[in-house]
Amino acid sequence: MGKQVRFFHNDEIEKQFLQRAREIGLQVSATSARAVALGFARTATPSPWLDGEFIEYSTDFVDNTARIWFDPLDDAGQPKSVAIREAYDALVRHLKRDSRFVSEHGLWVKKKHESEFIVASREDAKRTEELVRQNREYAVRVLGAKLKGSG
Repeated sequence: MGKQVRFFHNDEIEKQFLQRAREIGLQVSATSARAVALGFARTATPSPWLDGEFIEYSTDFVDNTARIWFDPLDDAGQPKSVAIREAYDALVRHLKRDSRFVSEHGLWVKKKHESEFIVASREDAKRTEELVRQNREYAVRVLGAKLKGSG
């Protein structure tokens, strides 16, 4: 079972995070438009995600959240290298430094970016309310549903 840390994300936080990953010696390899694998370069593979020794860093395209994810065990159930486990721990310490955990969102937020987080959270709540309203309207109009609170 993997471990993950979710955090509030913006361009500055991403830049600092990836810089820290490189300082540790991790190679950064894109795996999709919103995800990268962070791992130690090996001569046998062109990318860390090919050999399973990687930390996944991914961002959400809807809101300003990101996560790092790591499975400390390989496919055979054996512990991965000490180096990659220590790299994950170092990245977690980097993310949590000067941050606070916002339990209602399940995110770590850098204290320096709390006001930006509050604004983004309010915008996200408005988008969610609008989506719920549209879905309710659709259900009543198209499906003929009688929803609680719809009159």
